[in-house]
Amino acid sequence: QAAEIKNLVHSMIEEAREMLDSNKRFSQQLDTTSREIGLLRAEMQDLRLQASLDSLTGLGNRKTFDESLSRALDTAPDDMSSVCLMMVDIDNFKRINDEYGHLIGDKILRFVADILKRSVKGRDTVSRFGGDEFGVVLEETPPSGAYRLAESIRQTVAKSALKRTDTGEPIGSITVSIGVDCNQDGDDVEDLLHRADKALYESKQKGRNRVTCTMKRPTFS
Repeated sequence: QAAEIKNLVHSMIEEAREMLDSNKRFSQQLDTTSREIGLLRAEMQDLRLQASLDSLTGLGNRKTFDESLSRALDTAPDDMSSVCLMMVDIDNFKRINDEYGHLIGDKILRFVADILKRSVKGRDTVSRFGGDEFGVVLEETPPSGAYRLAESIRQTVAKSALKRTDTGEPIGSITVSIGVDCNQDGDDVEDLLHRADKALYESKQKGRNRVTCTMKRPTFS
């Protein structure tokens, strides 16, 4: 009987050891799976980020612009014009590319993008709309504030003195034209974008290097 008890105890000990080993292997598998899931999530996040960014300037791309403007209008208070849109275009960019080459053109795009990025704050969003055009979505911003910011950006770019890194040769005057407009009751993305584009076109038509706002009664004081 003592031998049977001894065998039973030994058998129970072995089963306990096997269970512990099995639990350890399972725990290791869980750790491995958890790490793999974490890596996959990080990769997915990175892919989503890459899909939302313009590779040249590091700004949001057109998809980001559309989503930012749509979200801003959806969450804007109904009783005030609190979402303003700036459309920014580099003046004579084709001539710059033709005269100095695309590498210099890329440098200028990054330069303007950096000025725009440093000029906004909070929930404001800067995106490369396409080509040499940028879109800036300003939330909780009155028309007067949007206009002053646009004028500050225009002056900052105009005062720049860019040079070629290889020869030190001045690149010449770099300027931007800007169109500004803010949301009105019942606006959707296309409405606000259309008016801001119209304002930008007017800046171009009137000689470039200027800010135009097409709002009916803008207050810039």
